[in-house]
Amino acid sequence: MIRTELGSEFWDIPLSSQENALFPPHTAWYLSGRTALAALLSELCAEREVRTAALPSWCCHTMIKPFLDAGLAVSFYPVYLEQGTLHQDFAHCPPCDVTLVMDYFGYRRTAALPQDTVVIYDATHSIFSGIPEGAEHIFGSLRKWAGFLTGGYAFGPSGKALPAAEDAHAEAYTALRRRAMSEKYAYLIGKSEEKRHLRTFAEAEDLLEQGASGLAAKEDIAAARHLDTALLRQKRRENAVVLLEYVRNFAIFPALFPEDCPLFVPICVPAEKRDALRQYLVEQEIYCPVHWPVSALHRLTAQTRMIYETEVSLLCDQRYGAAEMHRIGQAVQAFLEGGTGI
Repeated sequence: MIRTELGSEFWDIPLSSQENALFPPHTAWYLSGRTALAALLSELCAEREVRTAALPSWCCHTMIKPFLDAGLAVSFYPVYLEQGTLHQDFAHCPPCDVTLVMDYFGYRRTAALPQDTVVIYDATHSIFSGIPEGAEHIFGSLRKWAGFLTGGYAFGPSGKALPAAEDAHAEAYTALRRRAMSEKYAYLIGKSEEKRHLRTFAEAEDLLEQGASGLAAKEDIAAARHLDTALLRQKRRENAVVLLEYVRNFAIFPALFPEDCPLFVPICVPAEKRDALRQYLVEQEIYCPVHWPVSALHRLTAQTRMIYETEVSLLCDQRYGAAEMHRIGQAVQAFLEGGTGI
């Protein structure tokens, strides 16, 4: 029996016989995006005096912690929705030595980078939609795009991002990820009745939370250079077009520009209904994440907290086609417009 659930972790990588041109020759490869960021910060702190950092208010706690671990004083510039438009307000932040910038979910909307600061660009969401001109210190992760075991990367103008130290936990982390992907595939094709993969993926994430670092798996480096970027972009863009026909009025990015390559199709719904929508989707075997949980490391205002409480990331990845997008869109529409929850 083939399972019909949608979402959760990947189990494969679309590959091409041709190398892509995504990554420069001096790219350094790491266990995770947070490990790559830590390496970039280590390089910068070795080169110059770095004491303060500005981060977007809308970000994952795993991007905040490396700055704190490096001994930097962190402040946040506002990222918020207003009248249906996402704003990144670089001006409302005190002068800082370094500033973290990102484009969200593969939609290139950063018009200009902040000035008079060293910009670290988080390309995790935008590696397939292009990096803004002027961004020099770049890092990211491929784990959310396809079935990479590791997939952290970093590159900068010097071409010498510091390698991570060898870590005894790195091998255990990689082994857990490999086993979890195999378990998930077995479950999806009906060879296993249990969702063992959920527990195994969680064990791997626990190792990262406990500080596991190190270098990327060699097979991931090879896969990254042969990733079928044309297929990935095409499928995700086609899927996003279908989804937007259902959810455009709730979408953070209602228009798809030529350079965009969607990681998800993010929507915002009333805060009091967001968790109910996610539960309704789970009941339809559709597993859509939110970005991101609020942690003790965040410093939010009522304005910047709202997006955390209202956002849902709808699946649009290359594992699926139009039929699955109609299924997701119809489920969301049934809840939002059909009286199921609102």
